[in-house]
Amino acid sequence: MKKSIDILKSFFTSLYSDENSENFPQERLNIYKSLIFNNIEDTCAKAFPITKHILNENWNNLIKNFIKEENLSSPYLQDVPFEFFNFCKNFEGLEDFITELMFYELIELEVFNKDIPLVKANFSWNYVYRLSETAILKEFSYPVHKLNEIGIENLKRLKGNFPLIIYLNPKNFDVEYLEITKFLFEILEKINEDSLKNIVNTVCSKNKISFEEVKPPLEKFFKLLIDRKIIV
Repeated sequence: MKKSIDILKSFFTSLYSDENSENFPQERLNIYKSLIFNNIEDTCAKAFPITKHILNENWNNLIKNFIKEENLSSPYLQDVPFEFFNFCKNFEGLEDFITELMFYELIELEVFNKDIPLVKANFSWNYVYRLSETAILKEFSYPVHKLNEIGIENLKRLKGNFPLIIYLNPKNFDVEYLEITKFLFEILEKINEDSLKNIVNTVCSKNKISFEEVKPPLEKFFKLLIDRKIIV
């Protein structure tokens, strides 16, 4: 594995190095560059379609910089989107909301490729649940999930705190999201640590909320999560 990675790194460096490019016939060099660029661009475009649309003409330059500068840690094309994302996080000139959007798109891709649990749990306050592999809990600093509704300028202006559940809907196999409160986020962060009742009581106590008052809407909420196989 390490040898394959080292060969790939060496090949990329040779192709995109001004010093070493003279060692290749120019026509063959251009073919290799084109093949590598097209494969990596296509892979990243499939993972980040919205990001590509927003960056527009800057997208290809970003891909070229990635190919030229990035030290790949994996020889597999399927890992390229994750490496590209890590590269972009440290790339000077990219706004924060872009890398958050890329992270959201990566989560959608990850969730979509997971298998939906075959068995649906039953509701019980005494049960210890866990998040399904087809659901990811994450807080964002920008409302990237609403980009199509609000537009880029509003997205950049509305920086704040946005707790989300991103999940694969078992009924239509679409990747969807649920906006949740910080209170619900705290509960779900601890969902596998104790019985549901104990966790809710702990979070209620911390936030000075009466368990009995929130019990009916919480039961409805958790039954929804069970129905969508977000918790199992």
